[in-house]
Amino acid sequence: MEFNESVPSAIARELREELGGEALPVRYVSSVEHSFEDGHLYHEINHVFLTELRNIQYPRRPSARERHLEFLWWPQERLQEASAYLLPCRVAELCERFLKTGEAGAWLTELTA
Repeated sequence: MEFNESVPSAIARELREELGGEALPVRYVSSVEHSFEDGHLYHEINHVFLTELRNIQYPRRPSARERHLEFLWWPQERLQEASAYLLPCRVAELCERFLKTGEAGAWLTELTA
């Protein structure tokens, strides 16, 4: 996020930069805390929003503008399979819960301390 940037604005900007798509964050779903090591130690908080993609054509696979990224479509009924590909992996759990119940606002963490 940029200084003084809201989470919805950051989501729209990041999707425009990384995917080339226009996005409208519609509703907050949840957050998940995550840490990982990739030559450095990282600690992040991922905010999950239901987001409308305005110029991305489903089912055509979206192409990433950055080499380290990959975008895939996952049908709702296969979200548990997606957790093997998502980081943090509990994002699939959050999405599945939201789609089944419509309940938002859960906080999850993958940290043990």
